[in-house]
Amino acid sequence: PSWHLFCTLPVGGNKPMPIQTPTILLVEDNPVDMEIMNVLLSPFYEVDSCLHGALALEMLKHKNYDLLISDIVMPVMGGIELATVVGAHYPKIPVLIISNRSWEYHGYRENYPNVKHWVNKPFKPSTLVGLVAGTIAENSPINYGNQTLDETE
Repeated sequence: PSWHLFCTLPVGGNKPMPIQTPTILLVEDNPVDMEIMNVLLSPFYEVDSCLHGALALEMLKHKNYDLLISDIVMPVMGGIELATVVGAHYPKIPVLIISNRSWEYHGYRENYPNVKHWVNKPFKPSTLVGLVAGTIAENSPINYGNQTLDETE
């Protein structure tokens, strides 16, 4: 991931070191669903949004993201194709799929290893916020000054 957590203890005086806000790319073609997820996540994360997978791939070329959240059924490029391309070209970016197509849930871990969670619509706000926080925490290194501790190794 592109972000780092820094120790907030005073270093070289009384100034704490900064904490960088994690970034999320939200891919959703339904404007109401997009707005709901933006309202839920933007108090905690920097959230960029787009309407389909092809736009998401363009955005990934220009910015590092800590998490990709995607719907499945979208115009131009859907979430399954997007997860496949992201897994091949950006394997360190975890993906969270949000869909009302629960029958596709079976086998997602084997077929799409970068898809960490599958959330069925409708979902509870606390479910989304909790899974996002957990997924970002699971996939982020913890940095103390110049020394990195990666819990995934």
